[in-house]
Amino acid sequence: MAALQQAEGKTTGGEGRAIGPIGTIARIATGLWLLSLVGWAAARGDLQIHEVVLGLVGLPTIVMLVVVASQRVLGTSAYLRATGPIGTLVNLSMIVALFAIPWTSEIAYFFYGVPMFLAAWRGYPGCEMLAISNFVLRREDELGCPWFYPVDVFEERFTGWSRPEEC
Repeated sequence: MAALQQAEGKTTGGEGRAIGPIGTIARIATGLWLLSLVGWAAARGDLQIHEVVLGLVGLPTIVMLVVVASQRVLGTSAYLRATGPIGTLVNLSMIVALFAIPWTSEIAYFFYGVPMFLAAWRGYPGCEMLAISNFVLRREDELGCPWFYPVDVFEERFTGWSRPEEC
């Protein structure tokens, strides 16, 4: 698959990656870590089928519906760019809530773990919460990521890697 083209000319996946090798490796490592927690829960007998379904299908579907609904309500197809402090704080509060509540933690492992691999493959810089939605809807929405933003900034500033112009 070549790069996915968007109306603004932004691309991800293949050439035009918006993250470098360190960000890619960090996302793969985090995805492996989250899925190892799923494995640990399964080994303990704590993993339920509904948690798998909600993490892999339910929450990503809700995110897609919110993206589509917000486009319709706002009457725009512009990309979401909530990467500042407020967007990051909103995202962080959702992450903490999903991981801190015992009956949603395994759901969160799937919801955030599996999209890590999609984000690494596509070179996607935003929060993994939107990785599946962006892939399916062919969008490039971004939500502030408290975990990977510092990694991506470090990579860009200190290793000499930079995003291609079309990103």
